[in-house]
Amino acid sequence: MRKPSVIAFTALTCFTVNYAKASPQAQTLLLSQVVDQRKFALELEPKEILTQTLEQAKKFTAFAKASPQQKRTSPYLKECKTNSNHNPFCLFIPDLLQFQNTQNSQKKNKTHHKRPPMQQILHWIQEAQIQRLSELSESGLKDGLKQITTFSQITSLVNRINHNFTCDYAVMSSILASKAEEFLPDEKPKQTAIRLYQNVTQCNIGETIHLKARFRLSLLQIWNDDCKSALPHLQFLSQHTNSINDYRSRALYWESQCHNTLQNPKESEQAKNTLLERFPFSFHTLLVQGENLEHKIPESVPLESAITSRINSSSPVNQKLSAIEALILLKEINLAKKLLRTMDSDISKSEPSFQLYVAAIYYHLNDSLMQFKLITSIFKENPKLISRKSLQLYYPHKSFASQNRYLTELDEMLLLALIRQESAFNPEARSSAGALGLMQVMPQTARKFERIRTIKELLKPSLNLKIGTRYFSNLLKNFNGDTGLALAAYNAGPKKVQDWIKRYPVKDKVLFLDLIPYKETREYVACIARNYYWYTSLYPEIRQNTTMSQRNLNKVFTLSGS
Repeated sequence: MRKPSVIAFTALTCFTVNYAKASPQAQTLLLSQVVDQRKFALELEPKEILTQTLEQAKKFTAFAKASPQQKRTSPYLKECKTNSNHNPFCLFIPDLLQFQNTQNSQKKNKTHHKRPPMQQILHWIQEAQIQRLSELSESGLKDGLKQITTFSQITSLVNRINHNFTCDYAVMSSILASKAEEFLPDEKPKQTAIRLYQNVTQCNIGETIHLKARFRLSLLQIWNDDCKSALPHLQFLSQHTNSINDYRSRALYWESQCHNTLQNPKESEQAKNTLLERFPFSFHTLLVQGENLEHKIPESVPLESAITSRINSSSPVNQKLSAIEALILLKEINLAKKLLRTMDSDISKSEPSFQLYVAAIYYHLNDSLMQFKLITSIFKENPKLISRKSLQLYYPHKSFASQNRYLTELDEMLLLALIRQESAFNPEARSSAGALGLMQVMPQTARKFERIRTIKELLKPSLNLKIGTRYFSNLLKNFNGDTGLALAAYNAGPKKVQDWIKRYPVKDKVLFLDLIPYKETREYVACIARNYYWYTSLYPEIRQNTTMSQRNLNKVFTLSGS
């Protein structure tokens, strides 16, 4: 029998038309009803509709779990094409078959670019052959520079680029500036990095490279007590971003600080207010409040959010969500999770109050990553939906943290903040680097603390928490209780952090954290600090029951002396 294709099922869109006539009515619910009481819109439908949808869900589940051969010959496909019983699950058939086709055809095709031998690249670097080096890929040049161990080895190349600079060499300048930073804190490498970053800012090149150059340049100038030179770059960054790098909150923070240094109180306050208004959940927004920062939810934030369980138009989105709710009621969590993710595009275009309902659905599917991603967008675009309950959905308290018998001197709120960032509370999370479980423990790290027979053991929450908390506690001791440094070491490794401490001997702790050259580690520390603030603010009753009850963000992250 001929294998059905996704294209063959485009006729299924006819169900959209039929279903539009019987589209469920939008129901307004309180967020707590869905989160705490597990009340879904499907359960508010007439009993016959609920019963019919659950029966359809059982049939669809059997079809979804069938083998590819069984799917091809299943009468369910024909039923979906010809039956007029308004089966919402038929709308998922193209997606289900797409999963199957993708899995069957997925092959790793790596493109190998020929590059000159490493000795040849090193020769070009030493001989300052900028034309040859400009023809290399970025990775090729970076790999060559990894072999360089002294600043003097790149001096000739740097001088030639500065003397003959054109925007054709902007990418090379950016890479060399990063390399020059490796030889800090010596003054000559610092001035070299500043000059190379200045070169890049003159060029209309890719936003990612251009914005990074302005960011690094402004921080180095602040380190040099040259806020006047840094301000134009900070002002540029505060108004520009792209999907990869968003420096706006950091730029506004340092813009406010620099104006304060230059005795421009009006401009400093303006930058501060813009930061507070545009980025209420940013780490730097918390910092700019200084001693006025309180670990409690403002009285102006309402307790609840009213949400809409269906979109306010006739759409297959409503029927699809009914189908997913039925799967959840049948405890077919994995299938429901997979199908809900196919609706991302439609959900992102829907009403914000409906999006918050979907976020609550993700909560019941234990898909915290999608839950957080959706709420981030909601809060950013629709701050009116921020309430104590929606904040608790964004920063959920997980009981395993308080039940962790290995949690002694480690702050429970800090542990929650860390796990939220590491794995989004997914005990089966696996990183591309090989880290596993709730606290993303590397196997080689685990073996220093426990005997493990197979790496799969690290997916057990109890063992993962035991090893992760012991390792993090050790890092805290090694870095004299400095939480920011310990977190950076947990992410990038203690050797890297020791190197950065030598490289950037600045007095301002916030400046040091922003100077961390790894974007992932910078964001990691900032996000966990932000998480910590909100956890301690949202769950004061838990915080008061710990020995850490008097600790605040500034004390935990040793920022008070900044």
